Amino acid sequence: LKSGNAAILRPGSDALRSSLALAAAFSGGLEKAGLPAASAQVVPTPDRAATFELLQLDDLIDLAIPRGGPSLIRAVAETNLLTPKPDFVMFGGDLGQLGMKEELDHGAEIMSKLSFKTRYVMGEHDYYLDLGEYWSKLFGPHWYSFDHNGVHFVGLVNVLNLKAGGLGALGADQIAWLKRALAASRAEDYARAIAQAGEPGAQLET
Repeated sequence: LKSGNAAILRPGSDALRSSLALAAAFSGGLEKAGLPAASAQVVPTPDRAATFELLQLDDLIDLAIPRGGPSLIRAVAETNLLTPKPDFVMFGGDLGQLGMKEELDHGAEIMSKLSFKTRYVMGEHDYYLDLGEYWSKLFGPHWYSFDHNGVHFVGLVNVLNLKAGGLGALGADQIAWLKRALAASRAEDYARAIAQAGEPGAQLET
């Protein structure tokens, strides 16, 4: 209020009714205090497209704060309770939704509560920010492989070379690396490739 700014809530579907009630209470309190009632507002839809529209108003919007990701927080807590304990955890991408650095930082903070070694695969929303550069600083290379208990695990990224229709393509460089990685593997079992699809239902080019 002192800076002359307004607060806009853009809730998810699980918090829409609460956010509408909060905004109404805030507006009423502001009006009674002789302040602009519109200083607190809510976008009355959980549609993510509304958030993209807000972020495009860069001459009006100074700061966007992502919400807490309750499903991820719950998943981390439930994973920590697993019995027997996993040797490691694979995360399949999309810590972010809007390609924001703050989202990746927030997601990394939540994931840090896991009690197990975690391997990460980048999703297309993580890639939006800066073509995966900041992701690599937080979680390591875009693609990688490792042996574990006789099995060779491979983390791939198919969002770097998206084609028409959402078809994910690994690209020549990644395929060449994969051939070398599999040839060098000492795993006794067959190789298992774990790849993050660029979009739900997307396919990998073979």
